[in-house]
Amino acid sequence: MSDSAVGSIAGYLFQFERAVFLLCNLEEKSQSISIEKIDDIAAHSEEGSILLLEQDKHSILESGSNFKDTEYALWRTIQLWIQKLQTGLITSNTQLYCSTNKKISDSSLLKFIVQNNFEDVKKKIHDLRNFQQKKLDGYKAKSGKKGNTISQILTLIDFALANEKELESICKNIEIKESTDVKKSIITKLHIDSYTEQQQDKIYEELFGWLTTTCFYNWKSSQHAEFTKLQFSERLKLCLGSSSIVNAIFRAKKDINILPIDVESKKDEIFVQQINLLNINSKSKEHFITKSIEDFIRYEIEHTHIINTGNLTREDFIDFLQNCKNEWENHFFSTITKEIHNYSDDELNQLGFQIYTYIIKDLEIKFKFDIGFNIENMYVKNGSFLKLSNIPEIGWHPNWEKLLEDDKKS
Repeated sequence: MSDSAVGSIAGYLFQFERAVFLLCNLEEKSQSISIEKIDDIAAHSEEGSILLLEQDKHSILESGSNFKDTEYALWRTIQLWIQKLQTGLITSNTQLYCSTNKKISDSSLLKFIVQNNFEDVKKKIHDLRNFQQKKLDGYKAKSGKKGNTISQILTLIDFALANEKELESICKNIEIKESTDVKKSIITKLHIDSYTEQQQDKIYEELFGWLTTTCFYNWKSSQHAEFTKLQFSERLKLCLGSSSIVNAIFRAKKDINILPIDVESKKDEIFVQQINLLNINSKSKEHFITKSIEDFIRYEIEHTHIINTGNLTREDFIDFLQNCKNEWENHFFSTITKEIHNYSDDELNQLGFQIYTYIIKDLEIKFKFDIGFNIENMYVKNGSFLKLSNIPEIGWHPNWEKLLEDDKKS
């Protein structure tokens, strides 16, 4: 993919991020924002007046910057804002945001506009215009072929200076928004700092996805992309109550890296011996052992991590282990209905494998606070059972206690 394509996509994503942030900032449930209707983003009152307009500029370059003094986009934005003021679309009270993911230079014209009175700003613009005119004259004297961009900029600067009253109003209302980490700002505005990082990510992704999907649907239907504060609040409420957010307290397994040496170091553990007691083909056994070791290691890592972050306590995990043991007992003793000596070796092995696969693959159990598990964090559930089998307090083979004791003696 070309840099220009990447830059364009990143710019659109930044605009959507800013739209979510501005929705967070609206004060009244009847207030709304629009995207690509009047400006990149606009905020509206219930009566329809425009509270703010925002121009968003994004750069993917490390040394990139936006809203440069002689950048066409800056002067085109000022021209459009002046025209909107002249037509009554906005008023002298409308806030005007220049938002960028990069820091704007302290020596820039835009910073000067924000920090100084209009007379000084006007002089600064005249000086910039004169400098650009001399530059253009130099190009013309040499070849006459260069300078098209400068000519366009000069036309826009002249338009701004010719509409001095509106330009003064625009300059008075401009605010710079250097949004280097919009996601972090959104999380702060939502007051979800007490949620885990995984939950915060899912809340952000849910709101971002809802906004972008709705935008594209509306645009395909030839409708404007508009969102009220009430709609946003209702979506947030649904999001916070969804099981996917509640269950996201545990990190996804892909976020906990395990090295081959870690897996190798656990192969003599009792929980591995318990799987070895099951008489299944070597490839299947190797697969189950590897996956179980990975779940066991991730459980140990996440157990410590969650307790250290303070989201759950050691007692919460102890309670869950007891619940797991209870579930194992219910299934184990309802499966093994006859005396052990009344089963053949093959039957015992089949029952053991059935108990193992049911507990690891099929059993549904919830952690405290009704926290459930999905494919990404199932290692917490499985690791808990494996920990119990490592103590060992539970087992898979119907005769696991005797078999482990025999192995120990041999």
